[in-house]
Amino acid sequence: SQVTVLPERAAKLGFYMQIRKTASLRGVFLKSSFLSFFANAIHAFAKMMISIFLARALGVEDYGVYALIFAIVSLISVPTQIGLPQLATRETAAANAVSNVALVKAVWIWSIRAMGKVVTLILAGTVLAILGYHLLYAPQQYDIYALLVAIALIVPGSLAMLLGAMVKGLGRPVLGTLIGSVVASVLTVLFLVILSLTSYQVHLSTTFLLLFFASSLASVIAFFTWVMVRPKDIRWIAPAASPNKIWRHALLPMAAIGGMQTVNSQLDALILGVM
Repeated sequence: SQVTVLPERAAKLGFYMQIRKTASLRGVFLKSSFLSFFANAIHAFAKMMISIFLARALGVEDYGVYALIFAIVSLISVPTQIGLPQLATRETAAANAVSNVALVKAVWIWSIRAMGKVVTLILAGTVLAILGYHLLYAPQQYDIYALLVAIALIVPGSLAMLLGAMVKGLGRPVLGTLIGSVVASVLTVLFLVILSLTSYQVHLSTTFLLLFFASSLASVIAFFTWVMVRPKDIRWIAPAASPNKIWRHALLPMAAIGGMQTVNSQLDALILGVM
């Protein structure tokens, strides 16, 4: 009888363990979903507060110029924000799931190099185009200065987004979201509140300088957070051979879908600014 009872108990024990494992995974999923929703809500609220404060501080005309410049920068930065962060998250998660630290390092090195090349090309082409337009048509000075500072926002913003994507791939989705976008928005709101307590008159160039400072500080926070959560032995492990062609091909569908969404969200502001 003992031989027949033990398999039944083992089957029941396995069934109960499976139920506990499923319940545990469900709890982790619900917790991560709630925290991600909370982080995105904070980001949306911070963006709304930024818009309200700048609309009151800049006035109708300057805020319209601000919205136009922000739309232009958002469209220009599409190649840096679409594709690479998603690919870094996916490939980091796949390598981390099998504890392949060498492949994680290869993904990170390839992503950082690709991001650096794209950002360099965008900045160089955009600055040359702005300077050429300025020489030919001589627009207002403050518009050019504000646009140049706004273009510089691409560098810290892209770095923070890529580091956040890497942290997400390590199984920290909420933390990755926070350092990727939320921290910069919250810091911007904090600096705007501090500025509002003074008697300083906010101008268009000052606004973008403040945004650049907040984004740069957020990228520094993102870097140190990434250093703390990365695998401890990754510094001394040689990177694995990276399938560059496969990763480049994987970028195209991600960039196409995300790029259309970004263009659609900023196209109305761009059209109104041109008109």
